[in-house]
Amino acid sequence: SSSRGLGDVYKRQRMHAASVTDTMGAVLVIAGVMIQAGFSLVMVKLAAILIFLLITSPTASYALANAALLAGIRPSAGSAADLEDVS
Repeated sequence: SSSRGLGDVYKRQRMHAASVTDTMGAVLVIAGVMIQAGFSLVMVKLAAILIFLLITSPTASYALANAALLAGIRPSAGSAADLEDVS
């Protein structure tokens, strides 16, 4: 049921959603600017920025989860609603 929300910070859906939207948004914007720039030095620089973002975005998601763990936010063991979904 979609009314449950996304759960705690460690749930796969929440971390995955944040990581994918961040990465894909940047990829699409930079790809669009690369198309507008055409084959030039600007395109090469944008490609370097794109590669940098593709490496650092997943690293940032990992750092976010690790910081939450170090701050004392523990992953939940699951809820009754999660157990109902398993059939």
